Amino acid sequence: MKTLAVESMPKILVVHSSGIKSGGEVISLSIYQGLKDTFNFAFFIPCSPSKDQFSCSAQLFYSKNENLFAVFWNLRQAILQWRPDIVQAHGTRAALFVKLVKLSLRHYHFKFIYTVHGFHLAHKKHLLDRIAFFIEKLTNRLVDVIVCVGQDDYRLMNKVMKGRGPKIMLIKNGVISIRPRHDKDLEQLRQHSKYLVMTICRLHYQKNVANLIEAFQFLDNNFNLVIIGDGPQLSSLQRLTHDLKLSERIFFEGNKPDASSLIHYCDVFCLSTHWEGLPLVLLEAMLSKVPVVASNVHGVREIVRDNVTGWLFKADDAQELSHKIIQAVSDSSARDHIIEKAYELVLAEYNIEQMIDGYKKLYKSVL
Repeated sequence: MKTLAVESMPKILVVHSSGIKSGGEVISLSIYQGLKDTFNFAFFIPCSPSKDQFSCSAQLFYSKNENLFAVFWNLRQAILQWRPDIVQAHGTRAALFVKLVKLSLRHYHFKFIYTVHGFHLAHKKHLLDRIAFFIEKLTNRLVDVIVCVGQDDYRLMNKVMKGRGPKIMLIKNGVISIRPRHDKDLEQLRQHSKYLVMTICRLHYQKNVANLIEAFQFLDNNFNLVIIGDGPQLSSLQRLTHDLKLSERIFFEGNKPDASSLIHYCDVFCLSTHWEGLPLVLLEAMLSKVPVVASNVHGVREIVRDNVTGWLFKADDAQELSHKIIQAVSDSSARDHIIEKAYELVLAEYNIEQMIDGYKKLYKSVL
């Protein structure tokens, strides 16, 4: 009887840009957990699954080969085999896969939802990025609904699309309370640091971790930095740390499972980023009652208000960043007030129940 009930539910195929469990994957898994008794979910990832990457109990389709044609073909086969009512893409790359498949199918139609986790192409200025941005706008007309996860992206998407193309909706990212987890490496770092600063992110140009490393030139030996994450800039960031003679104070910990459960170890959480959609990791830090310092950029200033819910600094300004980190640890009464305001903001505007209810209403409306 249970199997028959699941088969009678509307089918939603969720497509991801990678198999790594990052922001979009965390959001889609939260939606799945909240709505799996109402909708029949399956997932597609453009790589072979591993236990350290994306995993859940729902049906999983994947492409063993990660080149564009192989991903397109395997996604097309998954859609034709499973026959979903809705295909939801999380992220620009995932949406590209779905757009290509939709163009190739003439006799089978599905509703297409595109959740934008940061409208990155709108922030880039190189010629190839401009061309990609034009293609993105043009092909967005294949989409039925675009979901923006934050107010900044919602305003930007409406400005870019100018009322032409799909319906644009705002469903803010939601987070749940993080259960603190023990980590022996961070435990040791905590014991040997008067002030421990942390960042958790992909080591990519967007996240601008180099600026955070450079800020440590202006901080004394009371401050240590732990960087959790991996990515294409790892080697260059390690070289920068060595060249600035900061290797004894800056620690690269690589990827750690459920990294947000380790935020409790730090005195300040920092995100020195060029742009964001709506950064989950900042919401998780605020919900963990850890003070946050972040760059004053698109997608961040929506949630971090300077000296109200955290501390903002001018992007790329390493010296101002160092001053904000000092502020975040120096005045305990101001810090406690800001931490409480940040916590209240997340509870009121970025809770998981509101987000799941928003997607439930969306799925039902497109069906």
